[in-house]
Amino acid sequence: MSKKTLLKRNGQVTPRKNFLVLLPRHTPSLNAMLEDIGTPSLSVVAKVLGVHVRTVERWVAADCAPRAALLALFYATRWGQSLVHTQAHNDAVLQAHIARNLLERLDKAERQLAKLGQIGEFGTANDPAPGVQTYPLQPPHAGIPAAETSSETSATSQLIRDEIMWFARVN
Repeated sequence: MSKKTLLKRNGQVTPRKNFLVLLPRHTPSLNAMLEDIGTPSLSVVAKVLGVHVRTVERWVAADCAPRAALLALFYATRWGQSLVHTQAHNDAVLQAHIARNLLERLDKAERQLAKLGQIGEFGTANDPAPGVQTYPLQPPHAGIPAAETSSETSATSQLIRDEIMWFARVN
């Protein structure tokens, strides 16, 4: 699967399905990473990685360790933390854009629904819901603004709009 396939499907952005693409291809050397995290004692490193102290001593002497150990140590370094922070920021920006897009689509759908509601009910042969009375989109009295009418659909739309706006502000 290509990156475009992972990121876009049917014109909509979707989360990545394969998180292995987020692993770094290259890591700094073992000694550089140990120095970056404050040169912990080899016994602490061994305990965290679940290996024997002599194994860590061998790795440090050769400045080489298995990839799994290097990846585990990488995310404790400033480079790994920066990578995680950058990915989280990018995901938050993406979700904020998606939320704004959804809000625009909701507004457009509400405008279309209001326009269709103003046209009226004529009992056409291809009516999707024959005999069903549509809720009033216009206020029942001319003195009451449309925002003050109490319809369940408009309350739900407002709730969705408020949640999307909150999410967009937070991110």
